[in-house]
Amino acid sequence: KKNQKKSLPQETQELAEIRYLDELRKTWDMDNLDLQEDFSTLSRLFRRFLTEKFKVRAMEVTTDELVEELRSTDMHENQIQSLKEILSRSDEIKFSGIKGNREEFNRFYTLIEGMLETFLSKKEKTPQESDKKEVEETQ
Repeated sequence: KKNQKKSLPQETQELAEIRYLDELRKTWDMDNLDLQEDFSTLSRLFRRFLTEKFKVRAMEVTTDELVEELRSTDMHENQIQSLKEILSRSDEIKFSGIKGNREEFNRFYTLIEGMLETFLSKKEKTPQESDKKEVEETQ
């Protein structure tokens, strides 16, 4: 029974990408958006995922503090920059009361969906295959 308890968090982590992709895809009706609220909800969903995936305090820290914490993880710099743009803009919309636009929301949604899919596909490969592909992509 002790072994089962130890294996549960690993199983939960492996399913995180699937669970958050599912939540992402079920939460929004792209034909009926409330942009002010939806940017905030998208930001919270992604912060919750980052907390679970990277064991960082994504819900309690500022975007800049989160970016610094993520630099010590295996998250790629281009992903961190995209994340910073998404969260900074979402914060701006939430706290200033300005409205984001549909195109911007769609782009952020697609970026987050793509990152979740990337993390999921990395889990399906061995580290050697994943590293080899990343080297080829950067050349």
